[in-house]
Amino acid sequence: MRLIIDHAAVRDPFVRVWSGKAASAGFADEGKDPFLLHPFSYTFRPGLYLLLGPNGSGKSTLLRLMAGIIDPSEGSVKLVEGDRELSFPSLKRRIGYVPQEIAVYEEMTASAYLRYVATMKLIPASLIPDRIADIAAQFGLSDMLPCRISSLSTGTKKLLTLAQSVLSDPDILLADELPETLDPEALQRVTDYLRRCARHSITLQSTHRLDVLPYLADKILILFRGRLIGSHDPDEIHRQYASFEHFYMDRIESVRSPHG
Repeated sequence: MRLIIDHAAVRDPFVRVWSGKAASAGFADEGKDPFLLHPFSYTFRPGLYLLLGPNGSGKSTLLRLMAGIIDPSEGSVKLVEGDRELSFPSLKRRIGYVPQEIAVYEEMTASAYLRYVATMKLIPASLIPDRIADIAAQFGLSDMLPCRISSLSTGTKKLLTLAQSVLSDPDILLADELPETLDPEALQRVTDYLRRCARHSITLQSTHRLDVLPYLADKILILFRGRLIGSHDPDEIHRQYASFEHFYMDRIESVRSPHG
């Protein structure tokens, strides 16, 4: 299984490009970069990918592109098994997505919410109770299932958004800044799950945390100003740098200047 991003890009809908090459309705800003995400190509295979980059670098845009929430302005995103390209509806059904913002039905109980999502994902009704119980146990949510979501902590709500994203055992799991709101115990549960998931799925996690996840990743990707500036092997980084923080700052500083 491969997820192929082929010369894909996302334009900012609020920028008018005056060259005549492209134009979009919105605020006219001749000096602003028209791309939220510049054209690039990359092939993902099963494994855990860590996506790093400063705020505004395009991480959330990339994940939304891969999840099918936004369409590429140019290029394509496709899932390939063997020599067969899957149709886009099939691709969307095989993706789990955890947004940066917590978007849940606050008035529902956690259990009712997960049942609702499982039904929307077309999981057979006979399998839903066991699937919810299994996922809840893995994320330490079993005791929270009867609770109204509005009463839960921010970290628990974030875990709930992760739980809903994996109910259908997706082939592609996209998580936007998931670790930032988790306590150490919850983070350990999540990292254990991500590593298990990465054995058979493409797992892409954006984060600003460099304390735990880089040591578990198969590849580290860096975005800067909408451009993919590198795909790196964690073991190679560990051999060359004193820490992942030093590696990250070195890569960012190397491209920060206009001539970098």
